[in-house]
Amino acid sequence: MNTKTLIYTSLVLMGFIFSSCSLFDSNNEIAERAKERRALSRAVQQETTPNTTETVKIEPRLTDVEIIWTAAEDGADGYIVRYGYDKDNLNMTDKVSIGEVINIQDPTHGHIVKYVVRNIEASKRLYISVASYKDDSESIPSQIFVVSPMGE
Repeated sequence: MNTKTLIYTSLVLMGFIFSSCSLFDSNNEIAERAKERRALSRAVQQETTPNTTETVKIEPRLTDVEIIWTAAEDGADGYIVRYGYDKDNLNMTDKVSIGEVINIQDPTHGHIVKYVVRNIEASKRLYISVASYKDDSESIPSQIFVVSPMGE
């Protein structure tokens, strides 16, 4: 065999080897792998996507409400602040001593008291009444006044 024949035979033989042992996937194998990747992608997406039929509970936004009133100069020990979201049911009460409120001497209005009611639902109307206390006695409560949400 001469050198030319040997090189040609080697090339043909190498071509035969490469064609029978595929370095590249066939079209069916490529399609099958793409199908597997899509199925895996769908499975991952299903695991990470929240179920849209679940109920999501949103906590109400809370705020603080500052109330100010004029007080008699009777030497009260403190105040009872009653409040609620229904004017017929003031179901929350803060009993606060003189030290827990801000007392202001106003030249026009006299003795002014300021108190902050905390953690009130910002989207609801709030009804408030205030009474003073001394020892075990309580004054007649004020009329009920309303604090409306902003924008209402």
